[in-house]
Amino acid sequence: MTIKGLRFKPGKVQVRFGNTEKTQLLVDAEYVDSETIKCRTANYEQFGATAVDVKVSINGEGWTVNKLSYSYFANTVARNCTAFGPGVLPNVVFGVGVPFLIQARDTLNERRTSGGDHFAARVVPAEGGLQGDAVIVDLQDGRYEVTYSVPQPGVYLVHVSHADLGGSEAVAIRGSPFKVEAADPWVKHRVLGQLPVKRTVSGCNSAELPWPLAGKHAGRGLCACRQTAASNIT
Repeated sequence: MTIKGLRFKPGKVQVRFGNTEKTQLLVDAEYVDSETIKCRTANYEQFGATAVDVKVSINGEGWTVNKLSYSYFANTVARNCTAFGPGVLPNVVFGVGVPFLIQARDTLNERRTSGGDHFAARVVPAEGGLQGDAVIVDLQDGRYEVTYSVPQPGVYLVHVSHADLGGSEAVAIRGSPFKVEAADPWVKHRVLGQLPVKRTVSGCNSAELPWPLAGKHAGRGLCACRQTAASNIT
């Protein structure tokens, strides 16, 4: 962690993390120059994910009046992460990019609000064959945009995994693998069946206008059974 300030001086430098006396933790820091101090953040695991105040002391002269804010977060865990969007729905198309989003969640099942997680996506045919290509973009807000494409129609399995901290292998996220069926987007749909029955006016099979026109056009384009009615309309 790098702390910027003014009039720092060489000596024994300490940094304090915490908001209350019971939750304060101290770490030794390194003096770099009159405006820079470096240190490793205190292990705040015993107090959980939260925002804390950060202050500096040099040679025991008291803590700085000004303070910084630092937020601890819980680690991302695969079993709580979710995926949603067109790319994980049952029906997709082949030959074009199909997107979906991954929402990273931590050990407390809270949404992550920063990036840097290590997700992986693989798209494999359910019955063997050519695999699809997938690209992941970190949106830096706890979400990751995945876009994949498959080379031909068929059933595919979309595997999404995360490398949990301290684990030796990637772990599948919730719901993975997602089974999708890719269809040809250029197939023209056809309407099958009989044509609808032609609508008729009671007592008349004419397909002409069903009601008289107004003014000088009155009576035009009408069947004989409507022309009588038109003469009575002003």
